[in-house]
Amino acid sequence: AFDPALSELSNAYRKEFKEEESIGNYYFWRGEEKVVASRAQLLELYKKAVEEIPIISIEDAFAEDDYEGWRRLMAELGDKIFIIGDDLVTTKDSTIEECADQKLINTALIKANQIGTLSETVLAVLVAFGKGLDIVVSHRSKSPNDDMEAQIALAANALGLKTGGGANTERLFKYGAVTKVMKDMIKLSRTAFKEEPRVELGDFIDKLVITEIIAYEEPTNAGIPTVGVEVYVGLKGSKRYRKLLRFTGATPLGTSAGVDEAIHLVDSIIEDSPLVARYQEMFVEQPDRTYRFKKEITEEDIKEKDDPDLTELWLKAQRYKGKGCKNAVDNVVNIIAPEFIGRKMSELKNIADVDKKLLLLEGKAALMRKKISKDDSREKIIEVLQRKANLGMNAVLTVSLAIARLIAHVQGRDLWELLREEMKEVMAKTIAANGGAEVLTGIVDSASLGKMSSDGKLSWESLKTELSLSELVQGLQAVEKKLKQQGRKLYETLRTQISIYDVEIFK
Repeated sequence: AFDPALSELSNAYRKEFKEEESIGNYYFWRGEEKVVASRAQLLELYKKAVEEIPIISIEDAFAEDDYEGWRRLMAELGDKIFIIGDDLVTTKDSTIEECADQKLINTALIKANQIGTLSETVLAVLVAFGKGLDIVVSHRSKSPNDDMEAQIALAANALGLKTGGGANTERLFKYGAVTKVMKDMIKLSRTAFKEEPRVELGDFIDKLVITEIIAYEEPTNAGIPTVGVEVYVGLKGSKRYRKLLRFTGATPLGTSAGVDEAIHLVDSIIEDSPLVARYQEMFVEQPDRTYRFKKEITEEDIKEKDDPDLTELWLKAQRYKGKGCKNAVDNVVNIIAPEFIGRKMSELKNIADVDKKLLLLEGKAALMRKKISKDDSREKIIEVLQRKANLGMNAVLTVSLAIARLIAHVQGRDLWELLREEMKEVMAKTIAANGGAEVLTGIVDSASLGKMSSDGKLSWESLKTELSLSELVQGLQAVEKKLKQQGRKLYETLRTQISIYDVEIFK
Protein backbone atom coordinates (compact mmCIF):
# COMPACT_ATOMS: atom_id res chain seq x y z
CA ALA A 1 0.00 0.00 0.00
CA PHE A 2 1.63 3.23 -1.20
CA ASP A 3 1.20 6.84 -0.09
CA PRO A 4 3.55 9.01 -2.20
CA ALA A 5 1.97 12.29 -0.95
CA LEU A 6 2.09 13.94 -4.36
CA SER A 7 0.61 17.29 -3.25
CA GLU A 8 3.92 17.93 -1.51
CA LEU A 9 5.87 17.19 -4.68
CA SER A 10 3.55 19.36 -6.78
CA ASN A 11 4.16 22.24 -4.36
CA ALA A 12 7.89 21.55 -4.54
CA TYR A 13 7.77 21.84 -8.35
CA ARG A 14 5.96 25.18 -8.18
CA LYS A 15 8.46 26.56 -5.68
CA GLU A 16 11.60 25.24 -7.41
CA PHE A 17 10.65 26.38 -10.91
CA LYS A 18 8.59 29.44 -9.86
CA GLU A 19 5.49 28.21 -11.68
CA GLU A 20 2.78 28.92 -9.12
CA GLU A 21 -0.06 27.89 -11.43
CA SER A 22 1.48 24.58 -12.51
CA ILE A 23 -0.77 21.51 -12.25
CA GLY A 24 0.37 18.00 -13.16
CA ASN A 25 4.15 18.45 -12.68
CA TYR A 26 6.06 16.93 -9.77
CA TYR A 27 9.54 17.49 -8.34
CA PHE A 28 11.18 14.54 -6.56
CA TRP A 29 13.71 16.49 -4.54
CA ARG A 30 14.62 14.14 -1.71
CA GLY A 31 16.94 11.81 -3.62
CA GLU A 32 20.51 12.58 -4.66
CA GLU A 33 19.31 12.74 -8.26
CA LYS A 34 16.55 15.36 -8.51
CA VAL A 35 13.79 14.21 -10.84
CA VAL A 36 10.90 16.01 -12.51
CA ALA A 37 7.92 13.93 -13.63
CA SER A 38 4.69 14.78 -15.41
CA ARG A 39 1.32 13.24 -14.60
CA ALA A 40 1.61 11.09 -17.73
CA GLN A 41 5.00 9.74 -16.61
CA LEU A 42 3.67 9.03 -13.11
CA LEU A 43 0.68 7.18 -14.54
CA GLU A 44 2.99 4.95 -16.58
CA LEU A 45 5.09 4.34 -13.46
CA TYR A 46 2.00 3.30 -11.49
CA LYS A 47 0.81 0.98 -14.26
CA LYS A 48 4.22 -0.67 -14.47
CA ALA A 49 4.44 -1.00 -10.69
CA VAL A 50 1.03 -2.67 -10.43
CA GLU A 51 2.11 -5.24 -13.00
CA GLU A 52 5.29 -6.10 -11.11
CA ILE A 53 4.44 -5.58 -7.41
CA PRO A 54 1.44 -6.93 -5.43
CA ILE A 55 0.07 -3.43 -4.79
CA ILE A 56 -3.40 -3.21 -3.21
CA SER A 57 -3.74 0.56 -2.94
CA ILE A 58 -2.26 3.94 -3.85
CA GLU A 59 -3.16 6.96 -1.70
CA ASP A 60 -2.56 10.57 -2.78
CA ALA A 61 -1.37 9.34 -6.17
CA PHE A 62 -1.63 12.88 -7.60
CA ALA A 63 -1.86 16.37 -6.13
CA GLU A 64 -5.22 17.38 -4.70
CA ASP A 65 -5.81 19.83 -7.58
CA ASP A 66 -4.63 17.48 -10.36
CA TYR A 67 -8.09 16.15 -11.15
CA GLU A 68 -7.02 14.98 -14.61
CA GLY A 69 -4.33 12.76 -13.11
CA TRP A 70 -6.82 11.16 -10.73
CA ARG A 71 -9.35 10.68 -13.54
CA ARG A 72 -6.80 8.90 -15.75
CA LEU A 73 -5.62 6.73 -12.86
CA MET A 74 -9.16 5.59 -12.12
CA ALA A 75 -9.76 4.84 -15.80
CA GLU A 76 -6.57 2.73 -16.01
CA LEU A 77 -6.41 1.05 -12.58
CA GLY A 78 -9.71 1.67 -10.80
CA ASP A 79 -10.82 -1.95 -11.29
CA LYS A 80 -7.50 -3.38 -10.04
CA ILE A 81 -6.53 -1.48 -6.86
CA PHE A 82 -7.95 0.82 -4.22
CA ILE A 83 -7.37 4.43 -5.29
CA ILE A 84 -7.54 6.42 -2.09
CA GLY A 85 -8.19 10.14 -1.74
CA ASP A 86 -6.74 11.87 1.33
CA ASP A 87 -5.64 15.46 0.63
CA LEU A 88 -8.12 15.27 -2.23
CA VAL A 89 -11.21 14.83 0.01
CA THR A 90 -10.15 15.92 3.56
CA THR A 91 -13.00 14.00 5.23
CA LYS A 92 -15.51 16.57 3.96
CA ASP A 93 -18.93 15.28 2.93
CA SER A 94 -19.44 17.58 -0.06
CA THR A 95 -15.92 17.04 -1.41
CA ILE A 96 -16.19 13.26 -1.15
CA GLU A 97 -19.40 13.40 -3.17
CA GLU A 98 -17.83 15.64 -5.81
CA CYS A 99 -14.81 13.36 -6.22
CA ALA A 100 -17.01 10.27 -6.42
CA ASP A 101 -19.24 11.90 -9.05
CA GLN A 102 -16.20 12.85 -11.13
CA LYS A 103 -14.87 9.29 -10.82
CA LEU A 104 -11.58 10.38 -9.26
CA ILE A 105 -11.42 7.74 -6.49
CA ASN A 106 -12.93 4.45 -5.40
CA THR A 107 -11.88 4.76 -1.74
CA ALA A 108 -12.03 7.65 0.75
CA LEU A 109 -9.56 8.14 3.59
CA ILE A 110 -11.31 9.17 6.79
CA LYS A 111 -9.40 11.32 9.31
CA ALA A 112 -11.56 12.88 11.99
CA ASN A 113 -8.96 15.59 12.58
CA GLN A 114 -9.44 16.85 9.01
CA ILE A 115 -13.03 17.90 9.74
CA GLY A 116 -13.04 18.38 13.51
CA THR A 117 -16.09 16.67 15.10
CA LEU A 118 -17.27 13.07 15.28
CA SER A 119 -20.66 13.96 13.74
CA GLU A 120 -19.04 15.53 10.68
CA THR A 121 -16.84 12.43 10.42
CA VAL A 122 -19.99 10.30 10.43
CA LEU A 123 -21.40 12.45 7.62
CA ALA A 124 -18.24 11.88 5.55
CA VAL A 125 -18.41 8.11 6.12
CA LEU A 126 -22.09 7.99 5.12
CA VAL A 127 -21.53 9.95 1.92
CA ALA A 128 -18.75 7.50 1.02
CA PHE A 129 -21.11 4.59 1.76
CA GLY A 130 -23.87 6.09 -0.36
CA LYS A 131 -21.56 6.74 -3.30
CA GLY A 132 -20.32 3.13 -3.24
CA LEU A 133 -16.81 4.00 -2.07
CA ASP A 134 -14.71 1.87 0.24
CA ILE A 135 -13.26 3.64 3.28
CA VAL A 136 -9.99 3.45 5.17
CA VAL A 137 -9.80 5.15 8.57
CA SER A 138 -6.43 6.77 9.20
CA HIS A 139 -4.38 8.25 12.00
CA ARG A 140 -1.89 11.08 11.69
CA SER A 141 1.73 10.10 12.12
CA LYS A 142 2.01 12.62 14.97
CA SER A 143 -0.47 11.41 17.54
CA PRO A 144 -1.14 10.95 21.25
CA ASN A 145 -2.12 7.65 22.89
CA ASP A 146 -5.80 7.62 21.93
CA ASP A 147 -7.77 4.91 20.14
CA MET A 148 -10.24 7.22 18.33
CA GLU A 149 -9.31 5.95 14.85
CA ALA A 150 -9.76 2.31 15.84
CA GLN A 151 -13.22 3.07 17.26
CA ILE A 152 -14.30 4.85 14.05
CA ALA A 153 -12.98 2.01 11.87
CA LEU A 154 -14.84 -0.61 13.92
CA ALA A 155 -18.05 1.47 13.84
CA ALA A 156 -18.00 1.72 10.06
CA ASN A 157 -16.75 -1.83 9.43
CA ALA A 158 -14.07 -0.11 7.36
CA LEU A 159 -12.01 -1.76 4.66
CA GLY A 160 -8.90 -0.81 6.59
CA LEU A 161 -7.39 0.91 9.59
CA LYS A 162 -4.20 2.82 8.78
CA THR A 163 -2.19 3.61 11.89
CA GLY A 164 1.37 2.93 10.75
CA GLY A 165 3.93 0.34 11.73
CA GLY A 166 3.85 -1.01 15.26
CA ALA A 167 7.05 0.72 16.35
CA ASN A 168 5.53 3.57 18.37
CA THR A 169 3.36 3.28 21.46
CA GLU A 170 0.51 5.41 20.14
CA ARG A 171 0.18 3.08 17.12
CA LEU A 172 0.19 -0.04 19.28
CA PHE A 173 -2.45 1.65 21.44
CA LYS A 174 -4.80 1.84 18.43
CA TYR A 175 -4.16 -1.73 17.27
CA GLY A 176 -4.59 -2.94 20.85
CA ALA A 177 -8.05 -1.36 20.98
CA VAL A 178 -9.20 -3.55 18.08
CA THR A 179 -7.77 -6.66 19.74
CA LYS A 180 -9.62 -5.92 22.99
CA VAL A 181 -12.94 -5.42 21.19
CA MET A 182 -12.47 -8.69 19.31
CA LYS A 183 -11.80 -10.55 22.57
CA ASP A 184 -14.85 -8.95 24.19
CA MET A 185 -17.11 -9.89 21.27
CA ILE A 186 -15.88 -13.50 21.34
CA LYS A 187 -16.61 -13.71 25.06
CA LEU A 188 -20.02 -12.08 24.57
CA SER A 189 -20.98 -14.60 21.87
CA ARG A 190 -20.18 -17.52 24.21
CA THR A 191 -22.00 -16.18 27.27
CA ALA A 192 -25.61 -17.10 28.07
CA PHE A 193 -27.38 -14.11 29.63
CA LYS A 194 -30.48 -14.27 31.77
CA GLU A 195 -33.21 -11.68 31.56
CA GLU A 196 -31.91 -8.21 32.40
CA PRO A 197 -32.09 -7.79 36.20
CA ARG A 198 -34.19 -4.92 37.52
CA VAL A 199 -31.84 -2.34 38.97
CA GLU A 200 -33.14 0.96 40.32
CA LEU A 201 -30.38 3.36 39.25
CA GLY A 202 -32.51 6.04 37.62
CA ASP A 203 -32.53 8.50 40.51
CA PHE A 204 -28.80 8.09 41.12
CA ILE A 205 -27.84 8.51 37.46
CA ASP A 206 -30.11 11.54 37.17
CA LYS A 207 -28.07 13.21 39.93
CA LEU A 208 -24.78 12.80 38.07
CA VAL A 209 -23.54 15.88 36.25
CA ILE A 210 -20.40 16.98 34.43
CA THR A 211 -18.50 18.51 37.31
CA GLU A 212 -15.22 19.42 35.65
CA ILE A 213 -13.52 19.66 32.27
CA ILE A 214 -9.76 19.92 32.46
CA ALA A 215 -7.73 20.81 29.36
CA TYR A 216 -3.97 20.62 28.92
CA GLU A 217 -1.21 20.24 26.37
CA GLU A 218 -1.00 16.50 25.65
CA PRO A 219 2.40 15.13 24.60
CA THR A 220 2.70 13.32 21.26
CA ASN A 221 5.31 11.07 19.71
CA ALA A 222 6.60 14.08 17.74
CA GLY A 223 7.64 16.02 20.83
CA ILE A 224 5.04 18.66 19.93
CA PRO A 225 1.84 18.91 21.99
CA THR A 226 -1.77 18.59 21.01
CA VAL A 227 -4.83 19.27 23.20
CA GLY A 228 -5.98 16.72 25.76
CA VAL A 229 -9.07 16.88 27.97
CA GLU A 230 -10.48 15.04 30.95
CA VAL A 231 -14.23 15.22 31.53
CA TYR A 232 -15.33 14.34 35.06
CA VAL A 233 -18.79 13.23 36.15
CA GLY A 234 -19.98 13.17 39.76
CA LEU A 235 -22.34 14.67 42.31
CA LYS A 236 -22.83 18.41 42.13
CA GLY A 237 -21.55 20.23 45.18
CA SER A 238 -19.72 17.19 46.58
CA LYS A 239 -15.98 17.39 47.09
CA ARG A 240 -15.66 13.66 47.74
CA TYR A 241 -17.81 12.41 44.86
CA ARG A 242 -17.27 15.04 42.19
CA LYS A 243 -14.97 12.74 40.20
CA LEU A 244 -16.80 9.42 40.14
CA LEU A 245 -16.23 8.90 36.40
CA ARG A 246 -13.52 10.15 34.07
CA PHE A 247 -13.53 10.36 30.27
CA THR A 248 -10.61 11.49 28.13
CA GLY A 249 -9.90 12.68 24.62
CA ALA A 250 -6.81 13.71 22.67
CA THR A 251 -6.62 14.27 18.95
CA PRO A 252 -3.81 14.07 16.38
CA LEU A 253 -1.48 16.89 15.50
CA GLY A 254 -2.03 19.24 12.73
CA THR A 255 -3.09 19.18 9.15
CA SER A 256 -1.52 17.15 6.40
CA ALA A 257 -1.21 18.78 2.99
CA GLY A 258 -4.92 19.26 2.30
CA VAL A 259 -5.69 22.96 1.91
CA ASP A 260 -9.32 22.45 2.98
CA GLU A 261 -8.65 20.80 6.34
CA ALA A 262 -9.79 21.89 9.77
CA ILE A 263 -7.24 24.05 11.57
CA HIS A 264 -5.01 22.65 14.30
CA LEU A 265 -4.74 25.84 16.33
CA VAL A 266 -1.18 26.68 17.38
CA ASP A 267 0.09 29.65 19.36
CA SER A 268 1.95 31.28 16.47
CA ILE A 269 -1.50 32.01 14.97
CA ILE A 270 -2.43 35.40 16.46
CA GLU A 271 -5.87 37.00 16.35
CA ASP A 272 -6.36 40.72 15.75
CA SER A 273 -6.27 42.76 18.96
CA PRO A 274 -5.40 46.25 20.26
CA LEU A 275 -1.91 44.86 20.97
CA VAL A 276 -1.45 43.84 17.32
CA ALA A 277 -2.74 47.24 16.18
CA ARG A 278 -0.31 49.01 18.56
CA TYR A 279 2.70 47.15 17.15
CA GLN A 280 1.47 46.51 13.63
CA GLU A 281 4.99 46.95 12.22
CA MET A 282 5.95 43.68 13.96
CA PHE A 283 3.20 41.54 12.44
CA VAL A 284 2.24 40.27 9.01
CA GLU A 285 -1.43 39.68 8.19
CA GLN A 286 -2.46 36.28 6.78
CA PRO A 287 -5.15 35.57 4.15
CA ASP A 288 -7.50 34.33 6.91
CA ARG A 289 -7.17 37.70 8.72
CA THR A 290 -4.98 36.32 11.48
CA TYR A 291 -1.44 37.52 12.15
CA ARG A 292 2.09 36.18 12.64
CA PHE A 293 5.19 37.82 14.00
CA LYS A 294 7.40 38.82 11.10
CA LYS A 295 10.28 36.37 10.61
CA GLU A 296 12.90 39.08 11.09
CA ILE A 297 11.62 40.07 14.55
CA THR A 298 14.05 39.05 17.30
CA GLU A 299 13.91 38.82 21.06
CA GLU A 300 15.91 42.04 21.29
CA ASP A 301 13.25 43.83 19.25
CA ILE A 302 10.64 42.67 21.76
CA LYS A 303 12.70 43.73 24.77
CA GLU A 304 13.12 47.23 23.33
CA LYS A 305 9.36 47.77 23.51
CA ASP A 306 9.37 47.03 27.25
CA ASP A 307 5.74 45.88 27.13
CA PRO A 308 4.86 42.85 29.34
CA ASP A 309 1.82 41.95 27.19
CA LEU A 310 3.88 41.95 24.00
CA THR A 311 6.60 39.91 25.69
CA GLU A 312 4.06 37.35 26.87
CA LEU A 313 2.59 37.05 23.37
CA TRP A 314 6.07 36.67 21.85
CA LEU A 315 7.14 33.97 24.31
CA LYS A 316 3.95 32.02 23.75
CA ALA A 317 4.41 32.20 19.97
CA GLN A 318 7.99 30.84 20.27
CA ARG A 319 7.21 27.72 22.32
CA TYR A 320 7.75 24.48 20.41
CA LYS A 321 8.83 26.65 17.45
CA GLY A 322 5.37 28.18 17.36
CA LYS A 323 3.51 24.87 17.66
CA GLY A 324 2.35 25.08 21.26
CA CYS A 325 -1.39 24.79 21.96
CA LYS A 326 -2.00 27.06 24.95
CA ASN A 327 -4.58 29.13 23.06
CA ALA A 328 -6.56 26.03 22.08
CA VAL A 329 -6.38 24.79 25.69
CA ASP A 330 -7.66 28.18 26.88
CA ASN A 331 -10.54 27.92 24.40
CA VAL A 332 -11.61 24.63 26.00
CA VAL A 333 -11.37 26.05 29.54
CA ASN A 334 -12.90 29.48 28.92
CA ILE A 335 -15.37 28.96 26.06
CA ILE A 336 -16.31 25.28 25.72
CA ALA A 337 -16.23 23.93 29.29
CA PRO A 338 -18.74 26.46 30.76
CA GLU A 339 -21.35 25.24 28.24
CA PHE A 340 -21.14 21.65 29.50
CA ILE A 341 -20.23 21.83 33.21
CA GLY A 342 -23.38 21.23 35.22
CA ARG A 343 -25.14 19.31 32.44
CA LYS A 344 -26.82 16.12 33.68
CA MET A 345 -25.28 12.94 32.37
CA SER A 346 -28.77 11.63 31.64
CA GLU A 347 -29.48 14.60 29.35
CA LEU A 348 -26.63 13.77 26.99
CA LYS A 349 -28.38 11.53 24.46
CA ASN A 350 -26.29 11.58 21.30
CA ILE A 351 -23.10 12.86 19.74
CA ALA A 352 -24.89 15.13 17.27
CA ASP A 353 -26.35 17.31 20.06
CA VAL A 354 -22.89 17.78 21.57
CA ASP A 355 -21.31 18.64 18.22
CA LYS A 356 -24.11 21.04 17.35
CA LYS A 357 -23.28 22.97 20.55
CA LEU A 358 -19.55 22.91 19.73
CA LEU A 359 -20.18 24.21 16.21
CA LEU A 360 -22.42 26.93 17.65
CA LEU A 361 -19.56 28.07 19.89
CA GLU A 362 -17.18 28.06 16.91
CA GLY A 363 -19.66 30.16 14.94
CA LYS A 364 -20.13 32.67 17.76
CA ALA A 365 -16.36 33.13 17.97
CA ALA A 366 -16.19 33.62 14.19
CA LEU A 367 -19.03 36.17 14.34
CA MET A 368 -17.36 38.08 17.16
CA ARG A 369 -14.06 38.17 15.24
CA LYS A 370 -15.90 39.21 12.06
CA LYS A 371 -14.85 36.06 10.19
CA ILE A 372 -18.51 35.66 9.23
CA SER A 373 -21.39 38.13 9.03
CA LYS A 374 -25.15 37.85 9.13
CA ASP A 375 -25.21 38.56 5.40
CA ASP A 376 -23.02 35.59 4.48
CA SER A 377 -24.51 32.68 2.58
CA ARG A 378 -25.32 29.39 4.29
CA GLU A 379 -22.47 27.74 2.38
CA LYS A 380 -19.95 30.36 3.52
CA ILE A 381 -20.96 29.98 7.18
CA ILE A 382 -20.78 26.17 7.04
CA GLU A 383 -17.34 26.41 5.45
CA VAL A 384 -16.14 28.53 8.38
CA LEU A 385 -17.67 26.09 10.88
CA GLN A 386 -15.92 23.19 9.18
CA ARG A 387 -12.53 24.92 9.34
CA LYS A 388 -12.55 25.36 13.18
CA ALA A 389 -10.08 28.24 12.78
CA ASN A 390 -11.40 30.13 15.81
CA LEU A 391 -11.54 27.58 18.63
CA GLY A 392 -9.25 25.11 16.87
CA MET A 393 -9.85 21.59 15.62
CA ASN A 394 -7.66 20.32 18.44
CA ALA A 395 -9.97 21.94 21.02
CA VAL A 396 -13.31 21.05 19.39
CA LEU A 397 -12.63 17.45 18.35
CA THR A 398 -11.00 16.57 21.66
CA VAL A 399 -14.11 17.62 23.58
CA SER A 400 -16.37 15.93 21.02
CA LEU A 401 -14.43 12.71 21.55
CA ALA A 402 -14.35 12.79 25.36
CA ILE A 403 -18.07 13.54 25.75
CA ALA A 404 -18.92 10.89 23.15
CA ARG A 405 -17.14 8.38 25.39
CA LEU A 406 -19.26 9.63 28.29
CA ILE A 407 -22.49 9.13 26.30
CA ALA A 408 -21.41 5.64 25.24
CA HIS A 409 -20.65 4.73 28.84
CA VAL A 410 -24.09 5.88 30.03
CA GLN A 411 -25.67 3.62 27.40
CA GLY A 412 -23.48 0.65 28.35
CA ARG A 413 -21.62 0.73 25.03
CA ASP A 414 -18.13 1.09 23.67
CA LEU A 415 -17.53 4.21 21.59
CA TRP A 416 -17.54 2.22 18.33
CA GLU A 417 -21.01 0.85 19.16
CA LEU A 418 -22.38 4.33 19.81
CA LEU A 419 -20.90 5.61 16.54
CA ARG A 420 -22.40 2.68 14.63
CA GLU A 421 -25.82 3.31 16.16
CA GLU A 422 -25.65 6.96 15.09
CA MET A 423 -24.61 5.92 11.56
CA LYS A 424 -27.50 3.46 11.41
CA GLU A 425 -29.97 6.06 12.71
CA VAL A 426 -29.01 8.66 10.10
CA MET A 427 -29.21 6.08 7.28
CA ALA A 428 -32.56 4.77 8.56
CA LYS A 429 -34.03 8.29 8.72
CA THR A 430 -32.70 9.09 5.25
CA ILE A 431 -34.17 5.91 3.75
CA ALA A 432 -37.55 6.38 5.48
CA ALA A 433 -37.76 9.99 4.25
CA ASN A 434 -36.74 9.21 0.67
CA GLY A 435 -38.67 6.25 -0.61
CA GLY A 436 -38.78 3.79 2.27
CA ALA A 437 -40.05 0.42 1.04
CA GLU A 438 -39.55 1.46 -2.59
CA VAL A 439 -35.77 1.85 -2.28
CA LEU A 440 -35.45 -1.27 -0.10
CA THR A 441 -37.19 -3.54 -2.62
CA GLY A 442 -34.73 -6.21 -3.67
CA ILE A 443 -32.58 -5.54 -0.61
CA VAL A 444 -35.06 -6.67 2.05
CA ASP A 445 -37.77 -9.27 1.38
CA SER A 446 -41.38 -8.11 1.31
CA ALA A 447 -42.39 -10.09 4.41
CA SER A 448 -39.73 -8.33 6.50
CA LEU A 449 -40.77 -4.96 5.09
CA GLY A 450 -44.34 -5.70 6.07
CA LYS A 451 -43.36 -6.47 9.65
CA MET A 452 -41.49 -3.16 9.89
CA SER A 453 -44.42 -1.14 8.55
CA SER A 454 -47.12 0.65 10.46
CA ASP A 455 -50.16 2.04 8.59
CA GLY A 456 -48.37 1.21 5.35
CA LYS A 457 -45.30 3.29 6.27
CA LEU A 458 -41.84 2.23 7.32
CA SER A 459 -40.64 3.84 10.52
CA TRP A 460 -36.99 4.75 10.76
CA GLU A 461 -36.93 3.22 14.24
CA SER A 462 -37.82 -0.21 12.86
CA LEU A 463 -35.31 0.14 10.03
CA LYS A 464 -32.54 0.99 12.51
CA THR A 465 -33.46 -1.92 14.77
CA GLU A 466 -34.17 -4.63 12.22
CA LEU A 467 -31.69 -3.97 9.42
CA SER A 468 -27.97 -4.67 9.52
CA LEU A 469 -25.34 -2.05 8.76
CA SER A 470 -24.75 -3.55 5.30
CA GLU A 471 -28.49 -3.59 4.47
CA LEU A 472 -28.80 0.05 5.47
CA VAL A 473 -25.76 0.90 3.33
CA GLN A 474 -27.43 -0.78 0.34
CA GLY A 475 -30.61 1.17 1.06
CA LEU A 476 -28.62 4.42 1.24
CA GLN A 477 -27.04 3.62 -2.12
CA ALA A 478 -30.51 3.13 -3.58
CA VAL A 479 -31.54 6.52 -2.16
CA GLU A 480 -28.44 8.08 -3.73
CA LYS A 481 -29.42 6.82 -7.19
CA LYS A 482 -32.90 8.29 -6.75
CA LEU A 483 -31.46 11.63 -5.59
CA LYS A 484 -29.09 11.74 -8.54
CA GLN A 485 -31.99 11.32 -10.96
CA GLN A 486 -33.68 14.27 -9.23
CA GLY A 487 -30.54 16.41 -9.41
CA ARG A 488 -30.17 16.43 -5.62
CA LYS A 489 -27.04 15.95 -3.52
CA LEU A 490 -26.65 13.10 -1.04
CA TYR A 491 -24.62 15.14 1.44
CA GLU A 492 -27.34 17.80 1.64
CA THR A 493 -29.98 15.13 2.23
CA LEU A 494 -27.91 13.51 4.99
CA ARG A 495 -27.37 16.88 6.68
CA THR A 496 -31.13 17.24 7.13
CA GLN A 497 -31.10 14.05 9.21
CA ILE A 498 -28.11 14.95 11.38
CA SER A 499 -28.80 18.62 11.91
CA ILE A 500 -25.54 19.98 13.32
CA TYR A 501 -25.17 23.16 11.22
CA ASP A 502 -27.60 25.58 12.88
CA VAL A 503 -26.72 28.35 10.44
CA GLU A 504 -29.86 30.45 10.86
CA ILE A 505 -28.83 31.39 14.40
CA PHE A 506 -26.00 33.50 12.91
CA LYS A 507 -28.27 35.44 10.57
